[in-house]
Amino acid sequence: MPAILHSQILRVHAAAVEVGLPAKRGALLAGLPRDLVATLPDAPSPDAQLLSDLDHLNHHSRLPDGSVPLEIWLTNALALCGYRHEAEVVRELLALINAPRAVPGSAVAHAAVPAPGTTGGSTYHINIQGSTIGALGAGNGAVISGMANVRSGAPSGSAQGAPAAQPTGASTHGDPGTKTATTSHFQSIYLSYGDADLSFTRRLHEGLEARGVPVFFREDHAPGGEKHHRTARKGINDCDRVLLVCSQRSLTDQRVLNELEETLAREARQGGAEVVIPVRLDSFVTSRWNPPTPDVVYPILDRYIINFEGTEHDPIKYAKCIDRLTGALQVVPGGRDNRPLGR
Repeated sequence: MPAILHSQILRVHAAAVEVGLPAKRGALLAGLPRDLVATLPDAPSPDAQLLSDLDHLNHHSRLPDGSVPLEIWLTNALALCGYRHEAEVVRELLALINAPRAVPGSAVAHAAVPAPGTTGGSTYHINIQGSTIGALGAGNGAVISGMANVRSGAPSGSAQGAPAAQPTGASTHGDPGTKTATTSHFQSIYLSYGDADLSFTRRLHEGLEARGVPVFFREDHAPGGEKHHRTARKGINDCDRVLLVCSQRSLTDQRVLNELEETLAREARQGGAEVVIPVRLDSFVTSRWNPPTPDVVYPILDRYIINFEGTEHDPIKYAKCIDRLTGALQVVPGGRDNRPLGR
């Protein structure tokens, strides 16, 4: 059974050609098993080859690890598209592939994915025995991926008498002030960054959302009118993990340093829980970082730091870094719980 319709394959093919992806076949196939790539038939031109690859990957079954070949291709394509408007087509199809499918006898919460940058509410339908019995609405400011949720309690705005779906192992995180329900195989994450690194962080946010990670990205999710420190405190303590963008520009931003202190204080309250995940864009953090509060340095240098340096020109390295990051965020049944105590 194909992952998406042929008409959708034609749409993404047209977008990919517009961006020049036919010349980047190697990068598009990165992460796919070699034996699978070897079965892809040759085509007479780069454009035709891209369409042939898409068609065959669309009809290929899941890999032994459960991943979908077409999803891997689309994820690579999204990274290669950068900030071109054609990326929206790729993002839309990734959302379709990642959308959970109802199974008779199960309760599933799912949501439509609005376009990035919009603030429209998401609607979550609850299906039991294959029939919709209620809907949960999230107001303006809801996380655009439909991934926002809460740790406990019924969703706000739920239909009278309609229970919230909370399957076993569901991640429970919310955009501050938003209470909705969903299922995720990943821990939620708050992005801590300086405004000078907004371009990198937005791309990172989009890449994580495309893989199903619940993300709090203040540029899109911070409630209007709320003070910065209040939004940061809520996000840091409500999310499972905090990603720290380490660059000279971000690590000299006072707001980032304040967020780091809040995160480290949370780790201390939780008895040394591992909450912060550092990623670096240059060598500043390991060689020249000397903040006004030097006691924050060692707790960061004492961890493995994911190296995104140079990935703006290297999509293969970028995809590998995203893989490493999403691997760190995977929910492990029975694993350590990094959520705030008492929540």
